[in-house]
Parts: sequence; structure tokens; C-alpha cells
Amino acid sequence: MFTDKQEYDISNNVETENEDNDSNESEILKNDSKIVTNDDVFDNLNKDDTFFRKSYYFVEYIGCITYKSVKIFFSVSRIYLLWIFLHYVASHSYVKFCTPNTISGFIISPFLSSSPHCNGLRWVINNGSIVINNMWLLLGTWLGSCFIIYKPFYSDDKRS
Repeated sequence: MFTDKQEYDISNNVETENEDNDSNESEILKNDSKIVTNDDVFDNLNKDDTFFRKSYYFVEYIGCITYKSVKIFFSVSRIYLLWIFLHYVASHSYVKFCTPNTISGFIISPFLSSSPHCNGLRWVINNGSIVINNMWLLLGTWLGSCFIIYKPFYSDDKRS
């Protein structure tokens, strides 16, 4: 687009010759060091240009809704994430400590299975499975209700 003797001056939006490089670079650096705020962006727009304003506020609104949704999701799902973690750890621990993968482990597994630590691990595995199943049932029911119940965003009816 530009030849070797030309460059584009960002600060003035004009093409300049290479001879003015030093002065142009200092102007560009001065303009780049300015901190741009939302008010500055809106001041530079025409008063009739509401599309950019509406787009900006829409994106800001979507970001706010997304942040709040993620925050609520993690506050509600903490207990389920804890149960998933406990179930995972207990399953792997039970295999390691209660059912050793050797011939002697096969022989002593009836004695190990009734030990307190194996009973505790088995309890965590069983209850973790029940909680995880209930979590999926609850999530499926909620999603199904969201699809079944129709909530229009706007209505031509003026009834309350």
C-alpha cells in the first residue's frame, strides 16, 4: 500500500515522507501514551451514531450477565464438585488399599474388605454415586423445564 518513502502517520491519518520520521514518531508516542476511557470513546462518536452506543451497552450487559451466571453456578455447584472429587479419590484409594493386585492381595481381600478404612471408602463411593446421579437428574429436570415452559421476552399484550 505504501512505498519505501512513505509511511502512515497514525496521529494525523495522513501519509508522510520519510524525512519527517523523527517528528512523526514523537507525535505518535505522545498520542499512544494517552489513556482512553469509555467517555473518550463516546465523545469522539457523532451524536447521531447510536449504533455503537447500543452495541457497547449490549456487550457490557451480556458480560455482566455472564459474570453473574458463572458466579452463581460456582456457588451452587461447589458441593457437587466436592462430591465428584471425593468419589474420584475414594475409588482410586479403594483399589489401591483394599484390593491389592497380587496373589496375596486376592487371598487377604476378604479380610481387608471388612476393615474400617475400606468400609469408609466404600461409603464415600456409594454416597458419591448417589449424589452424582441426583445432580444429573436435577440438571436434566431444570433444563427440561426451561425448554417446556415458554417465557416470551416481549408481549403485545398490555395485561399484567
